[in-house]
Amino acid sequence: MSQELTAAESRSIVAAVLERAATMGTTMTVAVVDAGGYLVALQRMDGARIIGPDIAIAKAFTAAAFRTPSGDVAARLGDAPHLVQSVRDMTQGRFMPHPGGIPILRDGQLIGAVGVGGGSADQDVEVARGAISDAGLTPG
Repeated sequence: MSQELTAAESRSIVAAVLERAATMGTTMTVAVVDAGGYLVALQRMDGARIIGPDIAIAKAFTAAAFRTPSGDVAARLGDAPHLVQSVRDMTQGRFMPHPGGIPILRDGQLIGAVGVGGGSADQDVEVARGAISDAGLTPG
């Protein structure tokens, strides 16, 4: 199997997020990026916040760039607000150390990341991790 995230896998992740969000009764936005942090899929549910795409993309980018869940990045950086702002500036605002971005692994290798926003932090993480598993991949 390829070490790249396929378009079909990306669509599968998006579909799983939408299904899981609907089951929870919440509206979400999902972004899927490749291992380089480039957007490959994006979907905002009807009624989801208009800022949702920006948030989901930033969470996914952060998870891919740091190769760790986006919610764990803040702890890794410690109490360094200037560093956080510097990274945000260097990435043109695509850096978001907040829960909901999860790396996607195949055979232990990073192949992309998913970012989910719209629910609580716990819901975003649960939906992202579950959708990756539903697609037959491994959440990081």
